[in-house]
Amino acid sequence: MIADGEAQYNKWRHPDPYIVPWAPGGSKFTRNPTPPEGIEIVYNYGREDND
Repeated sequence: MIADGEAQYNKWRHPDPYIVPWAPGGSKFTRNPTPPEGIEIVYNYGREDND
């Protein structure tokens, strides 16, 4: 019964299935990987301290 269901699924499944962008195989998956160790990211963009 399970083999028949799998055969029917494989027969009727879409040839180009939709993949959620952030899932493996999606268009955004690992687009921006984490930076390597030792790289420092500065977020102040040259802002001056005017307290």
